[in-house]
Formats: sequence, C-alpha cells, structure tokens
Amino acid sequence: MNKFKSGDMVVCKKEYKKDTFYFDTPKEIEGYSILGMALIGELESFMSEDYFELAPTPKLEVGDYVKSTFFEGIKKITRINNDNDTINVDRLIFAPLCEDCELVCGFTKGQEIEVAKGHGFIVPKKRIFNQYRPELEKPFECVMQDSERKFENNGLYNINTWKYAREIQPKYKAYTEPKLEWLKEDVCVKNKETGSVDNINAIYYENNTWKLKLSSPKLYSLQDMVNEFTWEDGKPCGELIK
Repeated sequence: MNKFKSGDMVVCKKEYKKDTFYFDTPKEIEGYSILGMALIGELESFMSEDYFELAPTPKLEVGDYVKSTFFEGIKKITRINNDNDTINVDRLIFAPLCEDCELVCGFTKGQEIEVAKGHGFIVPKKRIFNQYRPELEKPFECVMQDSERKFENNGLYNINTWKYAREIQPKYKAYTEPKLEWLKEDVCVKNKETGSVDNINAIYYENNTWKLKLSSPKLYSLQDMVNEFTWEDGKPCGELIK
C-alpha cells in the first residue's frame, strides 16, 4: 500500500541514491508507477517514496490573512492568544485557532508587492504578484519586471517563489521644518523601539538644523524623528514621499 496519495505535498530530507539531492520546498505527488515509485510534480521524476516526508502544514502567524466560517470575507491576524488557542482578526475580538481557519492571500493577481530576502524587505526590481500557493514553504509566486532587459511576455521574466511578501509600504522622509502645534499637550510621539510615549517640549534651531526636545536630555533632529519615532497613532513622524 502506498505511503502517500496523489496530491500530497512532500519534501525529501535525505540524499537520493540516483540523483544525490534533496529538497525542502514541498513538491506534489502526481501519481505512482507500477513499481511503487512516486511521480513528483515539477521534477517529473519517479523516486522511491522511502525518501519522502509529508510537508509541514503552514502555521498561522500575525499578519497572515485567513478566512473562516466564523466571519465574512478575508481577515488579517492581529494577535495570537496561545493561552486559549484563539486569534484576533482585524477589529473582531477573536476566533478559534483551528482547522476552520484557512490561510489565504490578501493580494490580487498583477498587484505590485514587496518581497523579503534575508531579514528585511527589499524591492530590487518591481515584482508583480502572480499566484499564491499556501501549501508551499515559500508560497508567494511573483515575476520580476526589468525595464532594461526586454524578454518575451512584455519584459516579465524570472518567476520566483518568496516566503514573505507584503503590500508596498509608503515611503516617508524627514519634515523640512517643525510646526508649533507639535508643542500642544495632546500631541505625542512614540519611540519605535521601546514603545514609550513622549511630548515634544521644545523646538531649537542650532547649527542650521532643527532639533526637538523630548523628556530625555537628548535633542533629536527631524531625521532622527522619522527614523526613531512615530506619532502616537502609529503614523510615521515624517512627510509622505509621493
């Protein structure tokens, strides 16, 4: 009896005798030969199923988009409550963290996105969302468009699969000058690293540079403010680059 069934997603964790390779990115079993060898999708090769393991089921994380019978439409996970096995989604209180919650994609085909490489998000070239395959370890498939090199298909080429992707984030620059309304008591800024909230107590102009005084002795330039702080509501402490 076969260890797996057609459609299962598997990984090969050890070297295969014939080809001496293994893969961590899940591949689909498309069928079996009469010799009990499994046909692996994409590789188009029969391999002994003794070398396979079922691919791990994707785990839900904060920021993932999910759908469930508990709510309508697609919601974004904002918090995971491990103590009682529930999740917060958008502005709903909670929903069970169980098989009912299905990981889905929040993008639309053709949308420009940012993709992650290493530890940070980068956009080395414009990347366009192509399709979402939640069963994969790196589920976001997209194409890269290079205006300098023309290929068939309108210059689109190099279909890649990325583990993390997100909507393109708006870019901000430092304010060109401060505003007196920042000195109001109900205007606060939040430190990105510590989360502490402060008022702006004074504004100085020295050495041709505007500086802001918070509760600490340190003076912050307008560039420091956009780098290290947000406004209390979470909006960047800088001007939107259009």
